[in-house]
Amino acid sequence: MALGFPTVPQGQARIRVMNTASHSKQDLDYGLAAFARVAKELGVI
Repeated sequence: MALGFPTVPQGQARIRVMNTASHSKQDLDYGLAAFARVAKELGVI
């Protein structure tokens, strides 16, 4: 779920993730790798 203005200040958008016990380690690794790839592409990390 993306959270943008006016929920958070402009320029500080957030993404909310909801993990549950039904997610496997593989699911979590996949999601983390996707976030890392995009963050690197955007120059965030």
